[in-house]
Amino acid sequence: IILMVLATQAFAQPALCTDVKQIDVYRKGVDAVAPHLTKRSFAKVGESWREVAKSENEVATVALEDKTLVRATVTTADDTGDWLLKTSYYYRGDGTLARQSEELDTMNGNARVLRDAYFTCTGELLKRTTRHLDPSTNRPKLPEAGFADHAAPVYRRARDLPFFRLLTLRR
Repeated sequence: IILMVLATQAFAQPALCTDVKQIDVYRKGVDAVAPHLTKRSFAKVGESWREVAKSENEVATVALEDKTLVRATVTTADDTGDWLLKTSYYYRGDGTLARQSEELDTMNGNARVLRDAYFTCTGELLKRTTRHLDPSTNRPKLPEAGFADHAAPVYRRARDLPFFRLLTLRR
């Protein structure tokens, strides 16, 4: 049985590099087990990041499976509260980005924007989707005049995350 599991994982890896459906299956699996994984939280203070206890000031949370980062969720907002961007990065066991999911809620154009990007193991973009929604009904809508977009950076490897060094300090 152990040999069969290892063989299945070995054969599944190429599909996880090139198949959007397999990346979605992987994301759903990570989301399902994330509540049971080790979690660590980080906050940006000035120009640097530091580890913090879970608090209202939390801006990044990671889920670790056997000390391997599988998901990082980063929340950013402006000082006025006009917009909030929540970005989840899903990493494969080798540290490469499989999927990046963004949810932007903004008063500038009264919109909720959902974006998903899928990446190969070499960091190439496989697919990108964007949906503009009315925040009160969650129905699709065209961007209004005055819509101000805010997109998250792409960290193609887990080690590129600005707080990754802090993960390696305490194992």
